[in-house]
Amino acid sequence: MPGSVIGTKMGLGFPGTYARSGDFLVGNHFVQATDDNGPQFGEPVVGNADNTVTSVKDYVSTSPAGTFTAAKFKGVAVREVKTITTYQVGTQEQTQYNPGDPCDVLKRGHVSVVCQLGTPVAEGAVYVRVEANDSYPTAVVGGFEYRTDTDSSKCVLLTNCQWATGEIDANKVCELAILYPLNA
Repeated sequence: MPGSVIGTKMGLGFPGTYARSGDFLVGNHFVQATDDNGPQFGEPVVGNADNTVTSVKDYVSTSPAGTFTAAKFKGVAVREVKTITTYQVGTQEQTQYNPGDPCDVLKRGHVSVVCQLGTPVAEGAVYVRVEANDSYPTAVVGGFEYRTDTDSSKCVLLTNCQWATGEIDANKVCELAILYPLNA
């Protein structure tokens, strides 16, 4: 009787989970209360002048074009689930912090995120989309990408980040390394 295998490769985790323990830096900041949405786990966030954070998606939708830069990148919203807090749930995969609630932000270390466009390579450049492009309808503003083409003009290069391994699973989850905080 022939043997069979169920699955050949494990997934790489859930967006917003720590990918490695050890050397990492996490800070807690309130999500700006006036935001339309809070950042989803695994999404990049912007640091505001009042020490709150805003998802890149919300920041881009309310700020003048071209104002998001790598220097404004605060880190990635991570899953630090506390049992007394209620999180907004859009679908089973999309869980986010509420506006006005505390949000844990990974500022240095490794985290699982969705790479919405491209297949990352180890130590490859990390971009965040800041402008929609009809050629890539599934690439949303505020999502991480690996770019090799001319569409990088609608994205911002995160100078302190790189793709850790180049591995990507069926859900487009891969490991992002934040090498050092830019805006601690």
